[in-house]
Amino acid sequence: MRICSISRSMIFLPLIVSLLAGCGKGRMTGREPADREDCLVIEAVKKRADSIRVALFDNIDPADIPFPRNGSERFLFGNLYESLIKIDCRGQVSPSLASRWESTDRGRCWRFELDREAVFWNGTAVTANDVIRCWDRDELKSMFALAGIDSFSAEGATKINIYLMERSTEVPRALASEAFSVYRRSLFSRWPLGTGDFRVVERAPKTRESDQNLAIQPAFSRHGPFIDILTIPVEEARDILESSIDLLVTGDQETIDFAVKRGSFITERLPWSSTYMLLSTSRVRDIRLGRRTEPISPGLRENLAHFAIRCEARASRPGGWWDRMGDRRSLSSGVKWPPVFLAGADIDSERRRIVYDINDETSRDIAERLVALAGGDPDISNDSRDLLSVIPDIEGRYASGVPLRAEGLAREDLDRSVLSGDDFAYIIKVARNSFDPSFQAGLFMEKINWVSGLEGNFSKALLTLADTRETVIARKDAASISVDWSGRIIIMVNRGERR
Repeated sequence: MRICSISRSMIFLPLIVSLLAGCGKGRMTGREPADREDCLVIEAVKKRADSIRVALFDNIDPADIPFPRNGSERFLFGNLYESLIKIDCRGQVSPSLASRWESTDRGRCWRFELDREAVFWNGTAVTANDVIRCWDRDELKSMFALAGIDSFSAEGATKINIYLMERSTEVPRALASEAFSVYRRSLFSRWPLGTGDFRVVERAPKTRESDQNLAIQPAFSRHGPFIDILTIPVEEARDILESSIDLLVTGDQETIDFAVKRGSFITERLPWSSTYMLLSTSRVRDIRLGRRTEPISPGLRENLAHFAIRCEARASRPGGWWDRMGDRRSLSSGVKWPPVFLAGADIDSERRRIVYDINDETSRDIAERLVALAGGDPDISNDSRDLLSVIPDIEGRYASGVPLRAEGLAREDLDRSVLSGDDFAYIIKVARNSFDPSFQAGLFMEKINWVSGLEGNFSKALLTLADTRETVIARKDAASISVDWSGRIIIMVNRGERR
């Protein structure tokens, strides 16, 4: 059985959870997310299990906190650490570490008041100075600028003042991002002290390279499961269901169908949470030069989604953060000027490649299909003709005589190439939803500087191809699980004992 794995990393700040098992085409089972009136994905009707086992597919490194670099870290960090506010699956802002907030100076300053019961895992109260110390780091400076935040300060022990670059009638939604989580470094553990419902239980050194030897337990409540984290190869997703695993997330249809047949699992489809895009240096070049660029056709999107991708996919639809920019902050906020020359768009370039994350088979399948279409006969294939009209210079060979090819790159190599625009085109995966569209656009342009400065033409540079989603598989009555606005999965506990 060939497994098609979801990307293990994103070149932007991840805003989706991918507990990752892979994907395959087939009949989908499970209730549609739109059928749910609240954010509860799975509810344990009977008494919840005292302990559960969760299968993850990427290694976890606490040194990455607060910036998760893969789906496993996204899941774990989201259950350990909290920000001042949170945003539920309906997009509504609600309290987290902050119990209330208000605006002053006609929306230029926002004052947040910490919950009186907000404490770290060791019982120490969270203070305004803890928040300031956590945020006052060099790696966060650009993040605050992209969020439209000019500065911040403590007011007494429980209040934080946040000063915006521009007045706003809305609370700064970017503060819900994990980048602004509050934690305290510890001398006795690699894991910083958090405030979330779960805390880390460190164990003896792992016995195999694939073992994670990690567990989390309720930090404040006696009414929540002890969670064993099991790190397995993505190809073993189906096999692990035959053992004592209680929770995983996958896009692999064979694994989902197997769980349904077992009868002891609940399967719930998550919202459409990620989008695959094609970024072309030649298209961006033409947009900057004022040349006419054609939109991608619905037919090409449909065929890519249904014939090139083996995960559950659909032709990309409107509604992503790039479509919800509106009249928000300027896209150039906090972003450097783009390079004047793009090596990937050079007609004499020898790097005639559509590159993708080597660990993402969906990206590979899309790239290979596009290369095949670029070499097809436009008089015979509608898809070839549509592609040639959308991507300048994609047909034939450059003056160098180098043919177009698809090539996977390791994450570090891909990050370097996409930052400078050294290759002809890129297949990238991004989250559809963002706490703040302008914030997400800024993060996007920090990693892909050559699409900055386009302002009103920004969305023209992003050729959205297909949307994908995953399915939660959970053993019945193992745990209650909710999902937030970004698609991140949260394991529920009874919080009545703390706040």
